[in-house]
Amino acid sequence: MKEPLILGHELAGVVVRTGEKVRNVSARDRVAVEPGVTCGRCSYCKSGRYNLCPDVVFMATPPVDGAWAEYVAVRSDFLFRLSDEMSFEEGALLEPLSVGLHAVRRGRIQPEDRVLVLGLGPIGLLAMEAAKMSGASQVYGSDVVEYRRNLALQMGASGVINPMGESVPQRLDELTGGNGIDLIIETSGNAGGHRGFHRLCEPRRPDRVCRSAHKGCHPSGYWRFG
Repeated sequence: MKEPLILGHELAGVVVRTGEKVRNVSARDRVAVEPGVTCGRCSYCKSGRYNLCPDVVFMATPPVDGAWAEYVAVRSDFLFRLSDEMSFEEGALLEPLSVGLHAVRRGRIQPEDRVLVLGLGPIGLLAMEAAKMSGASQVYGSDVVEYRRNLALQMGASGVINPMGESVPQRLDELTGGNGIDLIIETSGNAGGHRGFHRLCEPRRPDRVCRSAHKGCHPSGYWRFG
């Protein structure tokens, strides 16, 4: 980064003015904003995997400024009307919530699954909510920050783990009564967490950790926020 950058990419607001060809929104509409505007022409965009677009313009990612400003210009097809009942704060959370929803879809979550979320920042907490909305019977979280663990419990987590102070596999056995975890969602971005993830999914413990581990562990990841 070579110059000051305006931060912020989770946002909602009011449309002030539109271009003459815009038809999907109007002035005074309350909208949520998808912050990664893609080209719409490459093979990734045309196949529906536009989060992989090599020419994405993403707010608050150098050199693109973010949303902490009074006005921002956004391509209209990346605006989504908010219902009257939804606050701007809730609208701004739709983008990180979409990350959690995509994660549980990629994880093929099933009713009554037991889910572990590694990392309880905004993305992890909303992934936890997405897992519950998708039918998970138990959702556990792991984070080194006490405040985040307490917030996860307030939001309905079945249990939380401090990976710096206790063994995650051992604590999971205690929390699940030895039944283990069906799906792990890694949101911390911590390299140590990634290594721990692979240990949790070792095929030598197929009945304890991952449903996918019956034939070996099959991690599934995605880039950006698609």
